[in-house]
Amino acid sequence: MDSLDSRQKKRLEKKLLEYEGFTLHAFRHSDGVCLSEFNLKRCKRAPSEHQQMQVREELLTEIDELGPVSRFRVSGKMRVVGYRRDNRFFVIWVDANHEMG
Repeated sequence: MDSLDSRQKKRLEKKLLEYEGFTLHAFRHSDGVCLSEFNLKRCKRAPSEHQQMQVREELLTEIDELGPVSRFRVSGKMRVVGYRRDNRFFVIWVDANHEMG
């Protein structure tokens, strides 16, 4: 999140607030969301091993098990990577310029 400029942060916040009101079914079938499972190992420009390890360590102190990683679209370029547990989506990475593939 620290790498986002103020405009990107506002766009992300607006979209997340919009998506918050969706049911999972509506979110999955919403135009432009493109929710899908995502394999960090296959992406073009993944976070470094160190960054991935930091995120995983932070997450695992709060949760018992990390589920499958998913990605969804926020804008033409911005994607959000995270995982779903119960009815919550936990953001682990924001790809502001769709550089990860």
